[in-house]
Amino acid sequence: MKKLLTSIILLGCSCATLYQPESFSGGYYETQIDEATFNIKFNGNGYTSYDKVEIYLLYRAAEITNKHGFNYFIIVSSNIDFNTQYFKENDSFSVTKNYDGSYSGTINQGRVHSIRKPYGNILIKGFLEEPKENKNFFNAHSLLDYLAKEINI
Repeated sequence: MKKLLTSIILLGCSCATLYQPESFSGGYYETQIDEATFNIKFNGNGYTSYDKVEIYLLYRAAEITNKHGFNYFIIVSSNIDFNTQYFKENDSFSVTKNYDGSYSGTINQGRVHSIRKPYGNILIKGFLEEPKENKNFFNAHSLLDYLAKEINI
């Protein structure tokens, strides 16, 4: 029973972070700066790709824009990077009985592994109409439709 439970937990943990609010396995969260400006963050796990973080951030930006009554948004600033975490397997010690009846031991040093977890944040500003001063804007409604298949919604 204990092995079955461990297998289920490991199986559940070996998936990329889904598009979801922040939880133990990652996700998005945002902070409203002013009426039209929002800082959106996404944390992935070791199975989440850099590209997926970009898609999730853009999708969440479009959702926030739509939710607050805006039709368009611009990205004021953005940052996507990786956190690298290291962990070491436990050392082990083995004892062998030799042919002559004596014993010998061997220390096996555990290997060091690394996990790269992507994260990102974007600062956006929403607009009711197409912003005239900035041609690098997104139509929130069109972006939601376009990225829905990427998010599996």
